[in-house]
Amino acid sequence: MKKILFIAFAIMLSGIYAQVAINTDGTDPDGSAMLEVKSTDKGFLMPRMNYNTMNGIQNPAEGLLVYVQDKDAFYYFDGTEWILASADNLGNHKATENLQMQGHWITNDGDDEGIFVTDQGNVGIGTDSPRINGNGQEARMHVLMDGSTANVVFERNEDAGRVAGLVFLKSRGTNNAKAKLEPKDGLTSFAASGYDGTEYIPAARIAFLVENEPVSQGQMATRIRFYTRNLGDNKPKERMVLNKDGYLGINLQFPQRPLHVKDVLRLEPRDSAPSNPSEGDIYYRTNEGLMFYNGQNWIKITGSVYTN
Repeated sequence: MKKILFIAFAIMLSGIYAQVAINTDGTDPDGSAMLEVKSTDKGFLMPRMNYNTMNGIQNPAEGLLVYVQDKDAFYYFDGTEWILASADNLGNHKATENLQMQGHWITNDGDDEGIFVTDQGNVGIGTDSPRINGNGQEARMHVLMDGSTANVVFERNEDAGRVAGLVFLKSRGTNNAKAKLEPKDGLTSFAASGYDGTEYIPAARIAFLVENEPVSQGQMATRIRFYTRNLGDNKPKERMVLNKDGYLGINLQFPQRPLHVKDVLRLEPRDSAPSNPSEGDIYYRTNEGLMFYNGQNWIKITGSVYTN
């Protein structure tokens, strides 16, 4: 009761002295302050409310200050709108320590969207749970796209004519002590998974690998493997390979010719010869058979009929 009377008396005096000091030692307020609250073991508690209540204040005065509990932040009214008092213009100074998000998003409008960084340093764009295939395994980076943002675009603008693209770097060892790759090491891969109604399952993959040959300075042999999945498969299977010599193998791992096919190779029949042929061209002519070009004429490949 005595404290209430003291405060009321101080407020009445403020009409005379135009300054107010609230303290326990009887000192006058600082000359630059209309109100000075002094304490060595207590704080100043201002009005607290939620965000919607703050926005519902009728005719707020410029400079009005409140603490918004559901935002864990101070807001002040600038005469036009409520401003986050702790807002920081990151463009006008250099950071002196790591920025701790503490489970919050890096976002433009304050909503739960944008960029999220986990405690492990994994990054989610559009998701706060960067993961692989929905199986709980965290991904280093996970981009979640909805119907309105269904693409990731890489754009490169220059006169050199080089393409825009991704570069993947692979080594053994650690960042501080890199070691050369070994034969059969993987370089990188692109994998696609599809939702089967219950979970995401591996559907297709392209893998880039080191050939089964030693790696030395400036020298490395590589191959690319292509995997697809058919009904009844429990995972994608290798269907095609492009080896270090540029040999393409279909349904086999080690092609011996520029095009090496295991099983049947079919040429779609056509009714007439292609224009501008080159020596060595081959096609199958409808109702006639296999034709090849010898540099001057189309020659029909003949032979006896085989019956299996």
